[in-house]
Order: sequence, then structure tokens, then C-alpha cells
Amino acid sequence: MPSPALSVGASVQAGRGRGNDVARHGPAGRRWRQNVGHAPRAAMAAGPGSCPPVAPMNFVDLVALAALFQLLVFGFLVGGARGRYGVKAPAVTGHPMFERAYRVQMNTLELMVLFIPALYLAARYWPPAWVAAVGAVYVVGRLIYRAAYLREPASRGLGFLASIGPIFVLLAAAAVGAVRGLL
Repeated sequence: MPSPALSVGASVQAGRGRGNDVARHGPAGRRWRQNVGHAPRAAMAAGPGSCPPVAPMNFVDLVALAALFQLLVFGFLVGGARGRYGVKAPAVTGHPMFERAYRVQMNTLELMVLFIPALYLAARYWPPAWVAAVGAVYVVGRLIYRAAYLREPASRGLGFLASIGPIFVLLAAAAVGAVRGLL
């Protein structure tokens, strides 16, 4: 009778054990092992002081971080406007310029709830570099929106379209990818 260790090793080699990511997780298991599981080993193999190649999802991560950082900055700007225009917390009304800064932050927060999940869902099914490019349009759109809203709220249309458009594109891409995956 073979030893238990040999039996486990044989099942791993045969694709039935813990070592076969494709058997356990399908093609996603292989991608995980290629993109994430071996990154530290690849960095060590490249030698000291060298960086591993950039994985495509890094671009998506950078866009998500940019959007989150942007929201954080908008929050700090609201705090500054609160002090500049004398609007004491917890009030959210007062000087018109404070209200504009506050609305920009709140509108960005409202869209962020859709943007971040849509960004990552779309990146599951489509090339991450393309998804990141669409996401970057959203981030730039929020900057345009903020500048226009602070100048004259009625002129915020272009920034709004440049923000909501990418969200619709990402949601549609995620939906199409998910449905295609079922077929």
C-alpha cells in the first residue's frame, strides 16, 4: 500500500488535488497563478533592484486609486470652504460657494458607488488597459465637472456627461461580459 504522502502527491499531479488551480477554479485559477501567485518569485528572478513587469490590472487599480484620491481631495476642499465661508458643522447650507463645493463632493460620492464596482466588473471580462482608459475619462470628467460647477452650476453638463458616460460604458461592458460568460 502506498504511503499517504505519495497518494496526495499522485492526486496533485493527476490534477485532482490542491495543486491544480485550473481543476479547482477553471481558467480563472490559471490567470490568478500567472498574474498574482508568482509575482514575488518573478521579481526575485529578475534580480535585485529590478521591478516585475506591470500586470494589466495595475492600470485599473491606479484609476480606482485616482478616483478615490480625488474624492478625498474634494472632501478636504469642502473642509477648507467650510472654514473660508464660515459654515459651521454640521450645517450643509450657507455661503453659495460652500454649497457648490459640498455638492461637487456629494455628487462625486454618489457616482463613486457605481463607478468602482463597474470598473472592476468590466475589467473581469475586457482588456484591463481599455477599461482603465474608460475609467480615466471618468476621473477627468469629475475634474471638469468640479471646475464648471464652482464657476457656474448651470455649466456642469460636459463634466457630468464625461463622468456618467464612462459609468454607463463600464456597466454595459460588465453586463455583456457576464452574459457572454454564460453562453
